[in-house]
Amino acid sequence: MNTNTRIQALADLAVKRGDFRSGSRNYEAYIKSLMKLSVEEIERRYDTEVKQAEEAEKTTQKAKKSDVFKIYDSQEQWRSVNSKVYHIRLMSKGDADILAALEGKPTAQEIRRLIRLGIEADRKQNEKEEQT
Repeated sequence: MNTNTRIQALADLAVKRGDFRSGSRNYEAYIKSLMKLSVEEIERRYDTEVKQAEEAEKTTQKAKKSDVFKIYDSQEQWRSVNSKVYHIRLMSKGDADILAALEGKPTAQEIRRLIRLGIEADRKQNEKEEQT
């Protein structure tokens, strides 16, 4: 990479950091100040700033990932405390009536609705038996 390319890259990194806007007077002055430096100094600055930018990017990415995992973990903890999972296998021949009732509907909602209807019917039947 030649010196002019490194100078341009340093200026672009400064813009990315938010030091100034591309094309502004400060941007042009920064490029002129870099052109006055020796080739070795430009290389040293380039290596230092590129490494710092890479480390900052890695840190940002790690922070984003850890935030996502924290959210996921808290959701899993909430789910484990506030819900229970039941698995049910419905057979195509023996449970055809249930499968027909679920056809074309949101399955989990419909199963909940049918269970609630069954609980209500069972409660009413128990009340009738207690009255007699």
